[in-house]
Amino acid sequence: MRYPRARLAIHALTHFMVDFACFFALFAHSADLNEKAWLIFSYNALAFGLEVPFGALMDRFRDVRPATILGVGLVAWGALFYRMPWASLVLLGVGNALFHAGGAVASMRHCPGNALYAGVYVAPGVLGIALG
Repeated sequence: MRYPRARLAIHALTHFMVDFACFFALFAHSADLNEKAWLIFSYNALAFGLEVPFGALMDRFRDVRPATILGVGLVAWGALFYRMPWASLVLLGVGNALFHAGGAVASMRHCPGNALYAGVYVAPGVLGIALG
């Protein structure tokens, strides 16, 4: 691997942007509190529920970049369609799961045995959630 730190930096920055976009889009429309609660619950169920099967699937592929890039694209489309909250939620949830599974697999493959790099990949997502 030629530039593991540069790839890690790109994954970390993209992780921030993906989580920021997801939470910004979920809260951007003018739904009432009850609908927002259902949106957030449904988004979390979709995004976190799909990470395991997507991760298991990506373990079988040598290159996970296409799935990671597809995840970013779906999140971007989901953020653009924030005025259609349930359609946006599906795009955001599936995209987020694809990105997180692909980014985690790529980060672990690029820097095996180093927990610091896993933390560097994960940490910006928390900031993205908070600011989103």
